[in-house]
Amino acid sequence: MKRIEQYQKKLDIITEKLNNLPDSPGKISQSHQSVIETSMDIINLLCEDLGVKKNDLYSNLDELIRLNIFSPDFVKDLRQLNAMRYLLGNQITNFQDNLVAAQIEVVQKILNEFVLKIDEIIHERLSHIE
Repeated sequence: MKRIEQYQKKLDIITEKLNNLPDSPGKISQSHQSVIETSMDIINLLCEDLGVKKNDLYSNLDELIRLNIFSPDFVKDLRQLNAMRYLLGNQITNFQDNLVAAQIEVVQKILNEFVLKIDEIIHERLSHIE
């Protein structure tokens, strides 16, 4: 599979899950955790393709700011998503359900913006990769 196709497949997964969220809070939590993990995978791919030295997520995000790929405000949003992924992964039931209910629109907004930004980056900066 070509690299651009890998990006597109992951972006399609995010879009599909965001557009088809389940009804129950527990299933929404699983869906959000999955799409957040997929977005973090895309960040790793992006860093690799841009020649960013492999490091921890936050260092990689800082480097993407330095390269003018993402704005500091958007990186702050991505860090918020990563924190949400951690909380969702630790199965804090009552807290988790309340958190998901309160943050669902925020998560969707950030992920929708993420999909648009990555699509733009693919076309502007990565169209040459195989």
